[in-house]
Amino acid sequence: MHQRPRGFVTDTIKETRELLESEGLPPKVREEAEHFLKEIAERAEAEIADYDFFFEHMPSEEDDETLIVLKAHLLIERKTRELVRERLLASDALEKARLTSHQLFCLAEALCLPNPEPKWLWNTARMLNKLRNQLAHNLQPKDIEREIASFTDTFAERYPSNRSLSSCLAFLYAGIAALGDVAREPGFMVRGKR
Repeated sequence: MHQRPRGFVTDTIKETRELLESEGLPPKVREEAEHFLKEIAERAEAEIADYDFFFEHMPSEEDDETLIVLKAHLLIERKTRELVRERLLASDALEKARLTSHQLFCLAEALCLPNPEPKWLWNTARMLNKLRNQLAHNLQPKDIEREIASFTDTFAERYPSNRSLSSCLAFLYAGIAALGDVAREPGFMVRGKR
């Protein structure tokens, strides 16, 4: 398994800055590097740490798709549990419920505004859960390549640049992490929380 090193995003930022200092950089590469740094500059330190955590635990694109899906599912479920805990007044009581992943994703959706983006994110999380169940509970799952293609096509339809399985999973994780960030904003906090 080829895991990315700890601090992957942080290291990528540093390497991009060093790249921009080099002479003779092709204009297209320079433009892409500057765009990346501009995008990342708008991110909070906690958000970058979130991405680092995700990439630290995710296998690389070259690894087995089963491992990629299982690891991503664990990370996305973990991030969803954080979101749910953030939105509930007595979240410890929920631990006794032993929710399945599907139930957890449904509950998390219920705690969000009924806007198209969160609805789409939770639908794709449930698609991931179905895919994960097929891989985890079958030695030779049927039509798995078609199911993975269906999952990535769902992203490609909405976000054409997301074509690979890993980039789709990273996008899903980032979307759920962003919902958690919104949940902590004063205007969206549940009454009684500080």
